[in-house]
Amino acid sequence: MIPVFFVITMFIVILVNFVSKRAERQNQQTTQAFIEKEQMANTTRKKDISNLDFITIPVCISTPTGLISEEITDTEQQLSALSEKKIVNFTGITNTELKLAYGAPNIDILSEYDNNYLKLVRLLQKYATLLYDNNLKDKAIEVLEFSLSTKSDISASYTLLARIYKEQGRTEDIKKVIEKAESLDSMTKGKLLKDLNEILDSTD
Repeated sequence: MIPVFFVITMFIVILVNFVSKRAERQNQQTTQAFIEKEQMANTTRKKDISNLDFITIPVCISTPTGLISEEITDTEQQLSALSEKKIVNFTGITNTELKLAYGAPNIDILSEYDNNYLKLVRLLQKYATLLYDNNLKDKAIEVLEFSLSTKSDISASYTLLARIYKEQGRTEDIKKVIEKAESLDSMTKGKLLKDLNEILDSTD
């Protein structure tokens, strides 16, 4: 008579082998699909990109305020210089997808546009924090509202704006910040919504 322990062990070994082989096949299929998609992307012809959703930095934000602060002045100068460049938010879109949509020859310029966007939202967050620390809350709100309008995924921009709204008793505006955060496709979305709701609850 075959021992029960032996039967169970053999069953587990067979099951593990089956699952491992299935996972390996799935990985191979995924890899092959990616390779085929990338090959297709690399042969996609150049397309017109003049109608992209370009982001324009408002004059009121890119124009230096004249504040006596070396760090604020430097940040304003960087924003002013960036305002002369083309900016597009391609967050969540892979290079392969960009090449398929706009043609492989455009990938370098599209990457430049996207890098300009990443630089923009980081500068806006830094600028807003500096303004807030210098008690220029209305200006900080202006900067942060613009940042969120570009669909920035920098959590600190959302929480800082919500905190300023809380200080000004603007509960309904905090709810609008939460609505914007809910539309994000970000790994930190869950924590961000938790933080924003805590700020909202603390206004009661």
